[in-house]
Amino acid sequence: MPLTYALISALFLCCGYLCYRWVLAGERQHGYNRALLYIIYAIALTAPLFLLSDTGVPEHVQEGMIEIGTLNPIGVKSEGVVNNAGEWISVSGVAKILVIAYLIGVGVMAVLSLLGLAQLLRVIGKGEKLPAGKYILVITENKRLAPFSWMRYIVMNATDYAENGGVIMEHERCHLRLRHWVDLIIAQLVICLQWLNPAAWLMRDELRNVHEYQADEAVMKSGADIAGYQKMLIKKAVGSRFQSFANSLNHSKLKKL
Repeated sequence: MPLTYALISALFLCCGYLCYRWVLAGERQHGYNRALLYIIYAIALTAPLFLLSDTGVPEHVQEGMIEIGTLNPIGVKSEGVVNNAGEWISVSGVAKILVIAYLIGVGVMAVLSLLGLAQLLRVIGKGEKLPAGKYILVITENKRLAPFSWMRYIVMNATDYAENGGVIMEHERCHLRLRHWVDLIIAQLVICLQWLNPAAWLMRDELRNVHEYQADEAVMKSGADIAGYQKMLIKKAVGSRFQSFANSLNHSKLKKL
């Protein structure tokens, strides 16, 4: 039953994701895109329940059914498959192994998710906390930590706060105002249930893209310095790689001199 549910749910999720990518992934109606992703999740998680619960067979169909066991050809054992050694293995035994493997994967993903959450809460707990309206600003000394928000906390390192604190705050406020962290919890739960399904991971990426578009639009509409904000995004994206490239060029010029 768990494996059957997971397979049917995975099929719905894959079909929904492919339709989304084909029709709406390039559209700029990010609110509608987010709602559609939620609808895909809802269908993928609930539709299998309705399909699996409808197990009844009408009486007129039962009367015309033939017992499958009576049609087994000679040399073929019912409820069994042959492995490479020529030995018969029970189909129910194979199903049990698959279910156990699936549940182990779910357990591993759940543990990894909880460890990630614990690390996030540890960063929030160790940082310096400052009031920021109805939210709480957390300043950390970890310069490698990218700004993020969770529940009512906005986290950024001291350097980012000193250089671009205003625009980063507006960006993260949008994430909190729209409760994007709830989306990520739902996406992670789906990944735990469908850890083998690439569509589950790609759906989370799509949600993150929608979140960033919505937050960027909020910054643009807030009247912030757009040019400065764009420079900051470029610096965050390729700053370290550009710096290392520039250093290598300077090093090669010094060698020529």
